[in-house]
Amino acid sequence: MPGHLKDLPLLAQAGVIGFKAFMSSPGDKDKEAFRRSDDRTLKEGMRIIAETGKVLALHAEHEPIVARLTREARSQGHLGAESYTASRPIAAEVEAVETALRYAAESGCRLHFVHISSGATAERIREARNSGLDVTLETCPHYLCLTDSDFAAMGAVAKCAPPLRNAEEQDKLWNKLQEGWFDFLASDHSPCPAELKTGTDMFEAWGGIAGVQSTLELMLDEGHLKRGIPLPQLARLLSGAPAERFGLDPVKGRIAIGCDADLAVVDLNTSYTLQASDLYQQHRTSPYIGRPFGCKVKKTLLRGRIMYNDSEGLLNPGNGRELGAVYSGAMNISL
Repeated sequence: MPGHLKDLPLLAQAGVIGFKAFMSSPGDKDKEAFRRSDDRTLKEGMRIIAETGKVLALHAEHEPIVARLTREARSQGHLGAESYTASRPIAAEVEAVETALRYAAESGCRLHFVHISSGATAERIREARNSGLDVTLETCPHYLCLTDSDFAAMGAVAKCAPPLRNAEEQDKLWNKLQEGWFDFLASDHSPCPAELKTGTDMFEAWGGIAGVQSTLELMLDEGHLKRGIPLPQLARLLSGAPAERFGLDPVKGRIAIGCDADLAVVDLNTSYTLQASDLYQQHRTSPYIGRPFGCKVKKTLLRGRIMYNDSEGLLNPGNGRELGAVYSGAMNISL
């Protein structure tokens, strides 16, 4: 954020595994709580982060395009899902990515693009990687399993940024995922009280999908059972590659001797329909409530201890441990 560049080296020394920046306004009503990185801040921040060797995760939407289209829509009283989606076009995502890639080429900063929503953007990032830039990208289950039509029907519960795209764009994402263009699949989990996901003004409603609990089941159902994506490929997208990119791979992200036994046991032959009562997050809102799944997580383990099973629910809370002893530096990561 502007005014905090001096904090970056101190945070790196304290053991953070990476940094995050928004290239467009996060939309928080408290404007001081979190602000976007203007071009000057982003460029200088990337130079500093490059010196630390850490990764910068970027929300890539071009603020001038988004701000202008948002002003125009609101001034005309167009506040619905279709207008919100139109205010954040694919062109804004591509423009932001191209800007960030230029800065990365100049600074040597390692980049990771979060929640990429379009095939055109994925192609631009792949070109940059092929040219030698250290850059990775992810997409999210909601871009693969929901469309702008779902947003129009569901309302604010399906609002996110970048917004959900149309069915044609969704097909492009699936094709590129199967071809290996994406490095991660990530939930981009954004929970909030239910009252922040109400009303008809989609510009004012809380932005983000609450979907972390459904991520694995969605990807196994839609990706493996329906599209035949191999389980090892999905496991790498969901676990192995993120652990490697952010320096957790000595003990996380793989099933191997010496690694933590963090496991999910999934029944690929059990179907169920998600209900609000099935959710364990504090605020039980999700665009997937009422959605049938063709598989079900039956059990999860953390370092070999059963943390959940579907007959008893959550077990053994409070068993995270600090990973500072595993990595160089003092890292306050509790997993």
